[in-house]
Amino acid sequence: MRRLLPLALLALVLAACGGGSSGSGNPVADAAAETAKQVTELSHTTGKVTYPEQTFTLAGEGGWNHQSKEGWQHLTLDVQSAKRVLDEAFIGDVMWLKSDLFTNVLPSGKEWLKVDTAKAGKKLGFNFKGLMGQTSGDVLQQLERTAMPVKTIGKETVDGVETTHYRATLDPKKIPKTDRIQKFTAPAYKPIDVWVDGDNHVRQVKLDYTTNAYLNPSQRAHVLLTMKLAEFGATVDVERPAASTVVDATAPAGSS
Repeated sequence: MRRLLPLALLALVLAACGGGSSGSGNPVADAAAETAKQVTELSHTTGKVTYPEQTFTLAGEGGWNHQSKEGWQHLTLDVQSAKRVLDEAFIGDVMWLKSDLFTNVLPSGKEWLKVDTAKAGKKLGFNFKGLMGQTSGDVLQQLERTAMPVKTIGKETVDGVETTHYRATLDPKKIPKTDRIQKFTAPAYKPIDVWVDGDNHVRQVKLDYTTNAYLNPSQRAHVLLTMKLAEFGATVDVERPAASTVVDATAPAGSS
């Protein structure tokens, strides 16, 4: 099984409880849609998260399957000069997280923390998705929500591939009212930088945004994220962690 992304703040929670082929005229949104049509891609992510309690950096690999809505990330966190690994697996609305950060807070025999984003509410506390769960699928979805006009910065090379660098802003009107993650995490994005290759595939995205550190508006976190996409069409499949190794953070109180 290939797994996913990183973050150390979860322990706190557990302890406390180019022009578009689609013809829309928006080269960023069109490139995002065209990239998703490739069905899968692999990603390399680097980032920095600053929130009220601390600052940490992250770096690692991932993969996403747009057809089956599943993916993985394997990231290394640098938290207070300590290296920690966080694996993440995503299937549909559910994400599982595994890290040695949780060793002292998870019950014996349990390895994974499960978060069902369709069920998660403010009582969950920590903003798992907004701070650590940005998959390439999520990033491309955000790009499809950008507005015109889009600014063309110029031609630039990304990992040996010639690309066109664009800058775009999100259109709040394109965010569905049914998007619960947006409702709870309340992200506020600065203009997004996007690099698109000659095949109209997104090659790199840089995000700069703030979001609720916890699922309430009292504390905000600042996230800087760079994601590179490659190997379109690569095999991406995820194995669901065994139920016996999982603690469900979004299960009703008192359930097993």
